[in-house]
Amino acid sequence: MFYLADLVGYVQVCTEIQKSTQSSNTFFDVHLQVAQEQKTVFRVMVKAHEFSKHQLFLDAKVAQKPIIVKNLQVSSTGTLFFKYSSAILDAPPHDVDFKFSPPTKEVTKIDSLLTSLTSGIFTVSGMIKWSGPRTTTEKNGAVVRNALLCDSTGTLELPVWQDHIKELDENKFYTITDTKLRYYYGKCLSTTKTTQIMTAESQDLSRGTITKDTTQWLCCPSIMNVAINAYPVCNNEDCSKKITLNTAGSRVIHCQSCNRAMLLKQCYYEMNINFHLEKDDTIYKVTAFPKIISAFLSEDIYSYTQDTDTLIEKMLLIKNVDFQLSPNQRRVTNMRQHPEEEVTDEQLLTAIAKNSNQEQSQQSQQRQRNKQSAPKQKETNTINKKRTEH
Repeated sequence: MFYLADLVGYVQVCTEIQKSTQSSNTFFDVHLQVAQEQKTVFRVMVKAHEFSKHQLFLDAKVAQKPIIVKNLQVSSTGTLFFKYSSAILDAPPHDVDFKFSPPTKEVTKIDSLLTSLTSGIFTVSGMIKWSGPRTTTEKNGAVVRNALLCDSTGTLELPVWQDHIKELDENKFYTITDTKLRYYYGKCLSTTKTTQIMTAESQDLSRGTITKDTTQWLCCPSIMNVAINAYPVCNNEDCSKKITLNTAGSRVIHCQSCNRAMLLKQCYYEMNINFHLEKDDTIYKVTAFPKIISAFLSEDIYSYTQDTDTLIEKMLLIKNVDFQLSPNQRRVTNMRQHPEEEVTDEQLLTAIAKNSNQEQSQQSQQRQRNKQSAPKQKETNTINKKRTEH
């Protein structure tokens, strides 16, 4: 049994759009300040890839101006839902007798994120360590830099996007709001469009200590096999999803996510390069991004999207190559030709002395053989001489 309710207040929090784990519904949550020290949370149901409602609440949050939310449906359990018949309106200032208050953010510890949580939006606090340089994605040109966030309980990977990068300095402590917990070759956090960054007090990192070099080099492993998957992705920047269904031979393809049609030749392409590497009887199943392979081969591997067999053969034939792996040993972060070992003066002198001793030994053995064969040769010559005289 549902009944309707209206609310007036300020938007404090607007979460990211997410999909229910128990159904196909998509939604986001809004935290509405309805009194000076009181808030109410309601859920906004949206269609897949419907962004207009989400943007309205985001704008209201940024503006910090009061709004009226009409026709909220209240379930029998007390949960509030913003349904398709609900509406959002600007509230006259005289209708609200309290001021906007920033939301209080409860900080989530990293050990909780690693052990008991699987997804969601969280505020975290800890020290930043950069784990790689800035990179630009080929798909939409967004800038990202990978970091490690360490608090008193542990360490977690944190890709930092766009303008948030310049707000962070290495080895300093920050509180970072609205980070998204997700799986990306292992569990990690990621900044979002609504993320806010503030300086924070230092922490004891004796349990969660991180070092500058948190990756490992796998020296000259055997490349057991390679799998390369090249696929088109939607050229709609608000979607950019993998296109999985297409009519064979058709030049026009349809994106099932945003329901748009486009020419195949105008699609973006992405590639997954997966290796099985073997070293010391251990198999490493890792993925390398195209940028890593292109840098190593000094060529654009996207030119092989229609001829992946040639690229696979190149990958299988490379020798004496070191692979740098991410902390969770699932991604290749760098590749290099194995460096030749430099020979020290002491090693060179030792090698010269060893060769000299081997030559002297060989010469001595040859002289000994010559001495042993001399009497036999003399006896043979005497016999031949007697035969000649007869």
